[in-house]
Amino acid sequence: MARKHKDKVDYFPLDVVMDTDVRLLDIRFGLAGYAVFIKLYQYIYGQHGYYGEWDADAKLLFCSDQNIREDERALVDEVTDWCLDRGLFSREIYEKYQILTSHGIQAQFLRITKKRAETKIDERFDLVHQDVGKTEASVDKIGITSRRNTQIKQKDKLKPKGKEIDKEWAPETGAVGPEGPHDISLMICDYWNHHVAEPAGLSSVKKPACWNKKRRQAVQSRLAEKGERGILDTFDRVCASDFLTGRSGKWQADFDWVLKAENFQKIAEGRYDNPKQASNESYYDKIIKGGIE
Repeated sequence: MARKHKDKVDYFPLDVVMDTDVRLLDIRFGLAGYAVFIKLYQYIYGQHGYYGEWDADAKLLFCSDQNIREDERALVDEVTDWCLDRGLFSREIYEKYQILTSHGIQAQFLRITKKRAETKIDERFDLVHQDVGKTEASVDKIGITSRRNTQIKQKDKLKPKGKEIDKEWAPETGAVGPEGPHDISLMICDYWNHHVAEPAGLSSVKKPACWNKKRRQAVQSRLAEKGERGILDTFDRVCASDFLTGRSGKWQADFDWVLKAENFQKIAEGRYDNPKQASNESYYDKIIKGGIE
């Protein structure tokens, strides 16, 4: 009897140092969101090896298999949308076929299964051998991070002593070598450009390599005071504020204005939040609902 063809894989590599997109995901959604992210990768590699169905039925089965309660399922959608927006999954393929995959996942799948007698990617979903999806951020993502597989021996990739490492093997953060530290400033720059400036129509900023000393000091000061999550939460307030984005007037805040200590504190305290609409509930209605003590 012929042996049944196997698509799924039993393992996939997980980098110790995550790239900017995954770190941002961890900051925005916490450990619960990060766990969902890892579970999605397990689901993809464990279902068809390089893709997983993601229609309504597939989502329901995924949540059931992972014991995710109904009130927790919104997080799964939020994490999935984040991955699609950031290129960790191909949005083009998802919208066309209702599946989750990426160039990196497929490249890793081919690497893992290279010793199998027959390994083939459905040409409809193929992001490795075709130009489909090449414009997405996922084009260089292998496995989970944006770096190429760091398990491959790199001695042939290193230049003679005293010269910099081949740029092909440097992570997108600009750190030297695949194990170099992440540049937090790059993550902050990336978040401002893609999650504040683009949706709100504000000015974007150049990469940290082009920043002057004053801007670098401002970023480091805010990090020391509020931490990564505090900065991103404040950026979210900027994006939501009609005043700061110019939706209620002509003036708009920019990156450097936001990072000034006095301005940053006011934003964090909600001084520029949109006015709350007055409630139609009476004083006694609020008492009945327990809203007033």
